[in-house]
Amino acid sequence: MSKKLVLLDGHSLANRAFYALPRLTAASGQVTNAVYGFLTMLLRLIEEEKPAMVAAAFDRPTPTFRHVEFDQYKATRTGSPDDFKSQIPIIKAALNSLKIPIFEVDGYEADDVLGTIARKAEGEGIDTLLVTGDRDALQLVSDHVTVLLTRKGISEVARYDPDGVREALGITPSQVVDYKALVGDVSDNIPGVRGIGEKTALKMIREYGSVETLLQNLGDLKDSRARAALESGVESAGLSKRLATIVTDAPVDVRFEECCLKAPDMDGVESLFQELDFKNLARRVRDSFSRAGYRPEGDICAAGGAAAGPGAAGGSPTTSGNAAQRTTGEESILIQAAREFTTVTTAGELQSAVAKITGGDVIGMTFVVGDGGPGGGPATSPLVALLVTAPAVSFYARLARGGTLDGVIDGAVDAGEAIAVMARALEDPGIRKVAHAVKPALVALKQAGVNVRGLEFDTAIAAYLLDPTRSSYKVPDLSREHLGINIPGPEKGKPPSPEHLAACTAATVSLASKMGGLLEQNDLARLFREIEMPLVGVLADMEVAGVGVDPGMVERMSKEFSSKIDGVLTEIYAIAGCEFNVNSTKQLGEVLFERLNLPRARKTKTGYSTDAEVLEELARRHEIAAKVLEYRQLQKLKGTYLDGILDLIDRKTCRVHTTFQQTVTATGRLSSAEPNLQNIPIRMELGRMIRRIFVPKEGHVLLAGDYSQIELRILAHISSDPTMIDSFLRDEDIHRRTASEVFGVPIDQVMPEMRSRAKAVNFGIVYGISDFGLSQNLGISRAEAKAYIDSYFARYPGVKSYMENVVAAARDKGYVTTMFSRRRYLPDISSPNRNLRMFAERTAINTPIQGTAADIIKLAMVNIASTMKRRGLASRMILQVHDELVFEVPGSELDAMTDLVKKSMEDVVRLSVPLKVDLKSGPNWYDMKAI
Repeated sequence: MSKKLVLLDGHSLANRAFYALPRLTAASGQVTNAVYGFLTMLLRLIEEEKPAMVAAAFDRPTPTFRHVEFDQYKATRTGSPDDFKSQIPIIKAALNSLKIPIFEVDGYEADDVLGTIARKAEGEGIDTLLVTGDRDALQLVSDHVTVLLTRKGISEVARYDPDGVREALGITPSQVVDYKALVGDVSDNIPGVRGIGEKTALKMIREYGSVETLLQNLGDLKDSRARAALESGVESAGLSKRLATIVTDAPVDVRFEECCLKAPDMDGVESLFQELDFKNLARRVRDSFSRAGYRPEGDICAAGGAAAGPGAAGGSPTTSGNAAQRTTGEESILIQAAREFTTVTTAGELQSAVAKITGGDVIGMTFVVGDGGPGGGPATSPLVALLVTAPAVSFYARLARGGTLDGVIDGAVDAGEAIAVMARALEDPGIRKVAHAVKPALVALKQAGVNVRGLEFDTAIAAYLLDPTRSSYKVPDLSREHLGINIPGPEKGKPPSPEHLAACTAATVSLASKMGGLLEQNDLARLFREIEMPLVGVLADMEVAGVGVDPGMVERMSKEFSSKIDGVLTEIYAIAGCEFNVNSTKQLGEVLFERLNLPRARKTKTGYSTDAEVLEELARRHEIAAKVLEYRQLQKLKGTYLDGILDLIDRKTCRVHTTFQQTVTATGRLSSAEPNLQNIPIRMELGRMIRRIFVPKEGHVLLAGDYSQIELRILAHISSDPTMIDSFLRDEDIHRRTASEVFGVPIDQVMPEMRSRAKAVNFGIVYGISDFGLSQNLGISRAEAKAYIDSYFARYPGVKSYMENVVAAARDKGYVTTMFSRRRYLPDISSPNRNLRMFAERTAINTPIQGTAADIIKLAMVNIASTMKRRGLASRMILQVHDELVFEVPGSELDAMTDLVKKSMEDVVRLSVPLKVDLKSGPNWYDMKAI
């Protein structure tokens, strides 16, 4: 039997069936034509192809990375009819009954999921037949991937191997995206290059091979019209290619043994088909699976000898079907742990269980944290369950506040009593503790007066350091990847069962052992032990402390912003000569491009594009665009940072308790949520003024320590550039010094505009800026921007060498590191796709700088928090925002804290240039004076 995988593009095939077949309805009134057409197509494929494996992918309803990059992506499409949408869950239910797994991933389209699975199958030596109605899939065709393209309805199909693509289009499969980059795609609203038609595009791709090569040789084009179109459409071509390129490394965790064709759940099949009035289809299911080679005594992969291995590590797609069960020694331990835990229902039983934990034990802990409720936030979220696994005991307890959660709960231990019983063991540093994503539990326990000590290992933090680009770090995923063990997830919509928690807790202990070795192997153990793990407790303290907010000030500022918004609207109407809905893209486009005759932007079926990029370009020509941008900024500031924050204030304490996220950014920087206090705009005065709402409690002041130009100082250190190092050693204004070097004038003759442009170059270099990017930032020509950059590198050759060397090292190793060995993997550093490769190169340049800055401020936080506790200070660290730390300080401790913060931040690491911290204090986060 062939080693073949059939991949189904779920939405595409269902859509073809819906429009190909007449309207069919069940007795219940449910429309069924898409379901019937999809299933008959599937059964025919199984009968004719006799695959060893079958899987399906569906789109998720969430926006994808393409929508993030281009907000008009697929904007021209109308919504699917309700009759179609109602059938998708039924198709998925049918696939579940047929034991065919479903894959879907937030942020990616089904195409990306299919492309990723197909490439992974190729790596496993599995031939793939990809069945779809979308011609985009032709770019995936290879010697091991064939596309079966449905054309008219579902009955007519065309099969494409590499020769078939070349015969049909005259180009190779890999050139399909280059073709689409030029001609665009009306269906997906991919713009392409205006003025380039299909014939011209095919001719140029055949001649030059790729869009990148074509654009590099524009001077050779004899067709003056095509050349002019391409010269003005360079950015559009690049964007279009990125949008059209199917991702083949999406976070899809596929295990091919789970895709093996298995005996269907015929009870489920017959029950479902009876509801749908599919009278004869159940018999066909039996016949089709039988003809395909299914044998009751084993799955078809085993019968046919199709090897099935686990896919590469990835995210957490939705999978259906039964996971293949294996019994390794490790898994036997897990199964035993999951079966042998004790459920305790009284404080006395809990006391007996805890008494069996002794000093020197390594225990695994899993806490379930509930919802703090409206206005509460994470600092008021209660513990609702816990499971502890120790060498001598494993126990589960359900907790209730005052005996209840939502009414009386039988078998629940009072949360206060349970925490009191657990306190000794939790606070004993001799009992070494292992947990996963434990910070929410630490916050809940701190609120109850318990400070956990002896926390040795958080497997979520370890997983993040080993792979910082993942979207999630769930125990079942990590268990499958690192231990080869499958832990079934909890039922959808239901809380995790004690059995699931027990398996996860036992797995966490095993993962800690395995990951500890991996951290050592990858030179990450010190970063884990000395920075990231101690930081967990520091962040928990900060979340409990929260940040004071003046609700009255918030309301007053919200009214002021409303007045400003009304004023800007009045100005917009006066300039336009009419009133219209400024929030309507269609109406705004009509005013800008038809009424005022401004230069036309991209046009879609729904109107002209009026995104920020378009408006920023128009703002240089007409004041109305600048006013629209101002209006949008004011709306965002009011809605997100004033009105939005009111709902998050704890009404008892007038504080907000943001959640600091430690495992989100690939660079190592922290982020925060609910509210996001790290994205308050500070470049515009109105944005900075919002900081005025954040206040200390009575008798205290706010103290802020902000690293001055830390990324440029790190660049000077790691590049060893003598001119830059000398400037920092002299404590010069680095931007003025750079302006002097670049423009060739004495430092005392540097004009403000020169300094401003030098500043843009300095910070642009840190992020690997191109001459195009700098020209856009400064509003100058590319030639002038290139001259600035060339002059910069001539004066700072060490920086140029650093950039070249770090990119070369990344290409050799596949990753870059910070000074503290934090890694960032760059899979696209050698990509043939120029845009992906250049982005990876910019990331390689920036990550060692930005990541080191993140490591430095994290280490400073750990050191300061430790010293504050040791000295018994009442001051509290409450915020970390970019390069700034904010503290709430009693007036009597201001001098001591000023010295402590400055010394700790500046002495945290020794570089070839000094770290410098600017200190300020004041009655709120805005009105602060330098110390």
